[in-house]
Amino acid sequence: MKLKVDKLFSSPLWVVFSTEIVKLLRSRKFKVLLAITLFPSVIYLLSPNPSGSGVEGMRKAFQTLMLDLLPNYWLGIIGQLIVIILMSDLLAGEIDRGTIRLLIAKPLRLSELVAAKFLTGLGTLLLLFGIPYAVIWLYNPVVYGAGVGGLWEGFSDLLYVLGVTALLMASIGALSMLLSVVISRPLYASLATFASSSCYSSSYPRFPTSATPRATPSATGRFSSSGAGSARLISQGSREVQDTRLSFSCLRQSSCWY
Repeated sequence: MKLKVDKLFSSPLWVVFSTEIVKLLRSRKFKVLLAITLFPSVIYLLSPNPSGSGVEGMRKAFQTLMLDLLPNYWLGIIGQLIVIILMSDLLAGEIDRGTIRLLIAKPLRLSELVAAKFLTGLGTLLLLFGIPYAVIWLYNPVVYGAGVGGLWEGFSDLLYVLGVTALLMASIGALSMLLSVVISRPLYASLATFASSSCYSSSYPRFPTSATPRATPSATGRFSSSGAGSARLISQGSREVQDTRLSFSCLRQSSCWY
């Protein structure tokens, strides 16, 4: 067993992966991209606005926040641009600078080089998106008074959100690396990848706002100061809580994706 582990850590794939990911994590690009992905989490830390207490309220808040931020920020255009900027430069940058010849000259197969580069980008993306998710996951039990038990109860939600993010980011990253080999310039490869992802983004799983869509009330009815308006507001609020729970449960069923 020890020999297999030693062989793994001395393999060319691991050597390239460990070298590249350390260099990428120390770069200015990683720090800038991390600041962009952390922005919604920082806003949430400054104004959490808790709407309940306990484990159940904490999980509802986490699910509601993720249903809002995932399609609109982290998995939206901003998140896709982050993936494209990072992944398209892994191979295209080496080709553009001419350093790809030095890597190929080493006792390293081309498949191992591509795999190491892809794992480097995917590992970096998991850190870029996993850190903001973890910040919210760690902070929620403090806001809602859920304690250590709240961390464990919300851990499954954190893993699921991170898994969905990794799946979608890996697909965009693979396309970005493929086009970066065809188009050796990182900028052109990034533009081509973004154009391609925009064309077939309709085939990605979408996050439903509710399992049974309802008509959205008008602004006048929602903010009416009359007694009937207040009753409608309370009724609509209870329906939105139920819809949020159904929406997050739908993420676990592929049949709810369209």
